[in-house]
Amino acid sequence: MAELDAARDTLLNILAGNSADLFAFSESITKNNKKGRIGWQPTVERYLEVIESLLRDAACLAMGPSKLLNADIEPVVDAWSQALYPSGIERMNRELDRTRRRMSLNVNARLLMEPLLAKLAMELGKARRAQ
Repeated sequence: MAELDAARDTLLNILAGNSADLFAFSESITKNNKKGRIGWQPTVERYLEVIESLLRDAACLAMGPSKLLNADIEPVVDAWSQALYPSGIERMNRELDRTRRRMSLNVNARLLMEPLLAKLAMELGKARRAQ
C-alpha cells in the first residue's frame, strides 16, 4: 500500500508540473535499467493502477456519495471528477486499455507513459493542479 501511495503522490506532482517534468519522469522509468521489461513493467503497472483508482473514484464521486479508495485526497478526486466526468473518464479508460495492450509489444516504458500522461494532463486541464 505504501508503494501505491508513493506512486500516487509522484503522479499527482508530475501532473501538476510542466510538460518537461512529465517527459523527464517517463524517461526516468527506464533510465539505468539494465533488466529491460522485467525492470520497468512493475513500475508502469503501479502507475496504471493508481490512475485507474483515481478515475474510479472520480466516477463514483460524480454519481453521489461513495466510499473512495483515495478518500484521503477527496478534494483531488472531486477536481478530477468535475474535469473528467463522464466523457473524459471514458477516454482515459480507453487510453489505459490501449497502454496495457501496447505494453506487450513495447520494450520502452517511456513510449508507453508519455502519451498516457500527456493525455491525462490535457484532459484534466487546471484540475491537474488540485490539492
